Amino acid sequence: PHIVVTRYLFSFLNDLSQYSEETQMDPYNIAICFGPTLCPIPEGKDLVQHTNLVNDLIKNFLIFCDDIFHDEIDGPLYIRTDGLDAGHDDQVQEDATKEANEDQPKLHPEEAVALYDYKRGTANELSFNKGDSL
Repeated sequence: PHIVVTRYLFSFLNDLSQYSEETQMDPYNIAICFGPTLCPIPEGKDLVQHTNLVNDLIKNFLIFCDDIFHDEIDGPLYIRTDGLDAGHDDQVQEDATKEANEDQPKLHPEEAVALYDYKRGTANELSFNKGDSL
């Protein structure tokens, strides 16, 4: 399972780096953010030297992720956004919203009876007495 998650993560980050003009997140900047988490430097090692090595390693994983993870691995694949335009994104969002609304049950007001007295603590809260219909 770790290889599947790793492949998915690096494919996503590679795709993100394709939009570095807008996001300022080129492969090296992404490596600076993710490197310390993905490859922590062991205690007793020179942090300056090893941080640069880790950043270069993660940057190369990002750039060459398709070559590194080219073997068939059973699990979900990240689907790249190459060639998708804003119109397509809007349609996908509209379809998802429509499906979500269809799946939600219709809500009907319900009634409850208070079991205890409650005195509001702020102006945004309600006060009620035991036996009140809510």
